Amino acid sequence: MQEGELLDVQTVAARLNVNPRTVLRMVGREELPAIRVARRLRFRPDDLETYLQTHLSNSASSEYVQSEHFLHEQQHFGLTGIQSQGGRFKKEFVQLGLEKQRLELEQKKLELQKQQLDLHTRRIDHALETADRLVNMLPPEVDTATKVTLLQTLLPGLLLPG
Repeated sequence: MQEGELLDVQTVAARLNVNPRTVLRMVGREELPAIRVARRLRFRPDDLETYLQTHLSNSASSEYVQSEHFLHEQQHFGLTGIQSQGGRFKKEFVQLGLEKQRLELEQKKLELQKQQLDLHTRRIDHALETADRLVNMLPPEVDTATKVTLLQTLLPGLLLPG
């Protein structure tokens, strides 16, 4: 950036990572000094740096201002290394989104498996309760061998899925 060069609203918005309308609101609230040139707002780089230093922590602001200045210089001189990094970050972001979706699907799969196990457990409990009721309905004089044979006949039918 050349000395004395003024920044436009879009450049300031990009440096602050906000919408250009937010920059206009900041000017309206007198948070950020601006100059009108031919009915358009322009900003001094020093005013933007001062704003950043007063609104960010001191260590973070200097790093932020330096990195933003570096990015602007790279783009100003037509170097595309930063743009390729942006593409890499975008690709990593998409990959993270896909990984999140995969994990959410895995979680749903585990929830379904848990529901199946709960259903199976309830089915077994029902079969045992039914078998217990049937055995208790038998007259007391029925011997144990007959009760076992009866249960061996009934339980497979009670445990069938469906």
